[in-house]
Amino acid sequence: MPRNGSHSSSSALQLLRGTTPLKFVCAWSQETTLRPCPMHDHAVIELVYHPTGQGATSLADGTTLSYGAGGVVLYSAHVAHDQTPNQPGADVCVHVQVPAPVAKLFPPAAYYPPVSDPYVGEEFWSLSRTPPQTDASLGAVLDLRVTALLLRLHVAASIRDQAGDLQSVYLQKARQYLREHFATMPDVAAVAVHVGVSEDYLRHLFQKREGSGINQALTRIRIERAKELLRHSRLPLKAVAEQCGFQNERYFCTRFATLAGLTPSEFRNQPRGPRPPPLPGEC
Repeated sequence: MPRNGSHSSSSALQLLRGTTPLKFVCAWSQETTLRPCPMHDHAVIELVYHPTGQGATSLADGTTLSYGAGGVVLYSAHVAHDQTPNQPGADVCVHVQVPAPVAKLFPPAAYYPPVSDPYVGEEFWSLSRTPPQTDASLGAVLDLRVTALLLRLHVAASIRDQAGDLQSVYLQKARQYLREHFATMPDVAAVAVHVGVSEDYLRHLFQKREGSGINQALTRIRIERAKELLRHSRLPLKAVAEQCGFQNERYFCTRFATLAGLTPSEFRNQPRGPRPPPLPGEC
C-alpha cells in the first residue's frame, strides 16, 4: 500500500479493474527549485512523479507527506496542497479524471515510494510529452495508458510491501534459530538452510534490516547468555565459554570485554545481590 493511504485505495484499484478506464486529461514536466509552490487544488486526480529532488507536501488539513527521488504523490480531486522542496529537482505531473465510484475510495493524498519497475518513470516522462488527443481512438489509448500506470504503481507498491513482510518472517525465523542453537550452531549456512534462503541473502538481510551482520547478532545472544551464567553460577570461565558456543576461553573474554565493557571476571565480581551458592568442593 502507498504510505499515508488507506485500504480504501486498494478497494479503488479493485473496482477500477472492473470499470471503464480512467480519462487522461493532460500531463507536463517542470524543473523545481527551492521556491515553494503555494496551496492549490485541481478538479481531477493529480499524479506527481519526482524523478529527482526531495521535499514535502502539505494538505489544507495539516497532513504532511515527504517525497524523494523516484517517488510519486497522488492527490485526489479538489484536495488543496502545496509543495516545499528542500532539494532542487523535477516534477512530472499527470492529471486524470476518475469515475466517481472509484474517486471516492481514494485517500485525499498518498505517497508511493520509489519502485524498481522502470515502466513507471518512463511512462510518466512519455505522457508528459504527449498532448491531449482530439482523435477518439488515440485518446482511448491514452486513457488505457494512465489506467495501466496507476495499476502498475499499486502493484509495484504491493510487491514491495509483501517483500518487506516476507523479510520480517525470514528475520524472525533466523533470530529464533539463533536463540535456540547459539551454543551448537556450526555456521551461518545452517541458519540459512533453516530459514529457506541463501546464505548471502540472509547476510544482506541482517545488514539491511538490523544494521549489523548475522554474526554480530549471534555474538550478542551468546554474550547475553554468558552474562546470565556469570550472574547465577560459579562455572569457570572456560565452561561458560563452551556453553555459550565460543571457540575458546581467550576469544570469549576478548569478545565479552568488547561488548560489555568489562572482562567476564570483572562482570562477575560487580557488587550485586546474593551470590550463587558455592560449587561442591568450594569454600
